Amino acid sequence: MQPAVNSAVVQPQTQCRGGWCVWARITLVLVLFLGFTGCFAVAAYRARHHHRDLAYALAIYFLLVLLVCCLVKLEQLRRDPARRRRVRVAVWVVSVTLANTFASRVAELMPVLALKMVVWAVATVVTGIAFYYLFCGTSDAGCCDVEHGRRPETAVHELSPEEKV
Repeated sequence: MQPAVNSAVVQPQTQCRGGWCVWARITLVLVLFLGFTGCFAVAAYRARHHHRDLAYALAIYFLLVLLVCCLVKLEQLRRDPARRRRVRVAVWVVSVTLANTFASRVAELMPVLALKMVVWAVATVVTGIAFYYLFCGTSDAGCCDVEHGRRPETAVHELSPEEKV
């Protein structure tokens, strides 16, 4: 006889498999993307006569879109550790490039050397935190699907009679 499983641990929380919450999520992503693209269009319009500023706006827009695409791909590859590792490296490279691009632009605007050093120190700390969470803080084997509202594959055969109904 198999031991009973604590139903509070295995029971998925509110699931969003269809209906209004899927449409709400899609609408939210679409509104955020349109807002971000609108902000980029305004920045590009203001920088149209300054080629360096226009190149900076284009680079930031490209890097942010690439980062979001990589994060979506990382979320989809929950079951494939080899490909997930490669996408983690891509997320790391894009986030480091983005942080350094921001830091170089902000440090350039600082009037005092001490403030420039603070900007670079903050960028280094943020990069270190990103590295920790991408590579050290989580593992592919340790991911628990209960946190994500899905039942673990190993718990399927351990259903109580009440849950089978």
